[in-house]
Order: sequence, then structure tokens, then C-alpha cells
Amino acid sequence: MRFGHNGKSCVLQTLCQLGAEPLHSDDEEDLLHEMATFVLNPKNDGIHHLTESDDTYPYIKAYTDGENQVDCSKLYHGCSLSFIDVFTKLHDQA
Repeated sequence: MRFGHNGKSCVLQTLCQLGAEPLHSDDEEDLLHEMATFVLNPKNDGIHHLTESDDTYPYIKAYTDGENQVDCSKLYHGCSLSFIDVFTKLHDQA
């Protein structure tokens, strides 16, 4: 299911946004926040000797682009929806 969005571009844009501004929580014991922060960081898979031919390269590059303050929406423009904004709005309502 595509839901009208480019799936890979949305994942890369989201990872880039997470690299630029990691998820924040007011509660240091917030389990959902801790899990999302860990699971969504592609660098947790290890990046030793990473090359462009590795399957994880685009995901780690997207995260690193965000850390380097690249404009994520311009670089990964195939996604018109910010999943970080959606997650934040859903989390704030809970």
C-alpha cells in the first residue's frame, strides 16, 4: 500500500529529520520515546566499512544528512507528509 506517498522517500526524509532533530520527550522514562529513538536510528546497525553498495547506505546517509543540517524536505522531496509531525501530534494528544 502506498497511500499516495513514495514509501522509500518518506522513510529517508523521516530519518533525515530524526538526524537533524531527534525525538524529544518531557518524560525521561517515556518507553515509546526510547524505543522509537533506538529503533529509528539506522546507525545502530553499525557503519564500519560502509560503502554505497551496502543496503543500509541510503538510510544511514539520510540520517547523517540530517545530523549535518541538510534541508531534508529538499533532498528527499518525494514525500509530501512529515511522519515526525504526525507522530508528534499523535503523541501530544495522548
